[in-house]
Amino acid sequence: MPVLTDEPVPALRYTVTVEGAPSAELADLAERALLTYRMQDRGARNRVTLRRRVAHDELRLAELLRSRGYFGSQVAADVDFAADDLARVRFLVDAGPAYTLIEHGLVLDSATSASLPELDAGALGSPVGAAADAAEIVRAEEAAVTALHAEGFPYAAHLGREGIADPDTAAVTVTSTIAVGPFAVFGPLRFAGLETVREPYLSTYWSWDEGAQFDRAVLGTFQRRLMATDLFRSVSVRIPDEAPSGRESPLSLPVVVSVEEGPRRRVEAGARYDTDFGPAVRAGWLHRNLFGANESVRVQAEIGRVQQDVTVDGRKPQYRRSGQVLAGQLRAGRTDDHALAARTATGSIGLTRELTQAWTVGLRGLVEFSAIDEPGGTVNAYLAGAPASATYNRTDRPLDPTIGLRLEFEAIPFAGRLADAQTRFGTLVARGSIYRPLDDDAHIVAAVRARAGMVFSRDFDSVPATRRLYAGGGGSVRGYAKASIGPLAPDGTPSGGRSVLEAEAELRIRVSEDFGVVPFLAAGLVSADTVPDGTEPVRAAAGLGVRYFSRAGPIRLDLAVPLDAQPIDDPWAVYFSIGQAF
Repeated sequence: MPVLTDEPVPALRYTVTVEGAPSAELADLAERALLTYRMQDRGARNRVTLRRRVAHDELRLAELLRSRGYFGSQVAADVDFAADDLARVRFLVDAGPAYTLIEHGLVLDSATSASLPELDAGALGSPVGAAADAAEIVRAEEAAVTALHAEGFPYAAHLGREGIADPDTAAVTVTSTIAVGPFAVFGPLRFAGLETVREPYLSTYWSWDEGAQFDRAVLGTFQRRLMATDLFRSVSVRIPDEAPSGRESPLSLPVVVSVEEGPRRRVEAGARYDTDFGPAVRAGWLHRNLFGANESVRVQAEIGRVQQDVTVDGRKPQYRRSGQVLAGQLRAGRTDDHALAARTATGSIGLTRELTQAWTVGLRGLVEFSAIDEPGGTVNAYLAGAPASATYNRTDRPLDPTIGLRLEFEAIPFAGRLADAQTRFGTLVARGSIYRPLDDDAHIVAAVRARAGMVFSRDFDSVPATRRLYAGGGGSVRGYAKASIGPLAPDGTPSGGRSVLEAEAELRIRVSEDFGVVPFLAAGLVSADTVPDGTEPVRAAAGLGVRYFSRAGPIRLDLAVPLDAQPIDDPWAVYFSIGQAF
């Protein structure tokens, strides 16, 4: 027996317009907010469904107009079913004048004897003297509550508002009432959930004294600083949800910090590939919180076709003062490529200190031994240095920044022996990158970076090859062979230089939630002189990359082409790694 099924009924198609909108901005807002617009591509099941949708949007459009100060506006909807296969929907708007907010009063409802701050709604963003935009009025009320929280009134809350509209003058007066609550100071601090982390270490992150005027923003900063230690899965910093009973004035508020500690040990792994080095794998082991104060040791090893190294890092944060880190490093490595063949061992120890949220400075001591293979045999270099650095970072993300500026400066004086002679020289390197979104959602980001470096020395040969400046390859001018830009030795191998200039620009375009494309241009030069004399060739490259946005960060695959290739360079180069190029 055949099975009978109903044939699918085609959706009712329709067009929709808003006529009489007082501004293009409101017309665009209507298109994004009204169901009739948002479901136009799908159509409607039938005429009844379409009429219900239109009736709902008629009320919604009236609300939108009132929220922008058009309190006398009227909206009428018209649906024309004259054509059998296509309906016509029109929303007819008679907006009238935009009402002006002539006064916005803030009434502070308080039983406290503490002096109250003077709050001005206009100074807090209320549109006094302009159209009575509801969203801006609400934001001003929220700003008033936030201001009270910062002035020692943590339980301040918005109670309500009253508005009076005068249709004769198209003017509005608004009065907002805010409950102030009791004046409070910081009370005792208590931790819950600590297992291996010692409380005295966490106390170094406190930025207030018990008895000081309470400020909610301080608690938020404290919570973020604790999370940044990487010791905890979660951190919650709270005061009582309601003001404790009692008549003490000021009110002493206890602060409770609830934490869940994370694992103390972590195994790390990674991989990269480029045409210079071939494949390389990296593995590491991290042990945190060795003695209860977030001391850590990290051991990392990287093995590739032309480079192998092992690094041991140790850190002790909050060393002797807040924001100061004692750090040491031991590194041993081997490099054997077309630019350099050497075995190097380096040890360093020093301090870094946060001066502000953006600025960090550092000073270290360094010793280094290198055995460098040169045409005449192996040359040994014994160096001691004192690297000094300054970093400015105001970007939003470490692996995929979309806005901000990053600057790095490093100066290193060196002294020691090279071959059988004493040597002294110094290096100065500056790096910078800037990121700017080109749309509201940061789906298109312009990124630019630059690097400039100089080596100050008696002559070129007094600088060991391991400490000269190079350009070309991954992390530099992509497309060229590693270190191939600049002077070449008689046998055609790169010899490095005493100055370098690089610049690169990317356009990072996110085409979907998971994928993006990145066209880029780069250029650089290297000179044997401390200051380029203008005769050095500038090597440029162009390329295109693909990004996959994983939870661990963007995974990038770049193809770059040198525009002024030398015999040492391949026609193209490929790079694969995690994180943006810069």
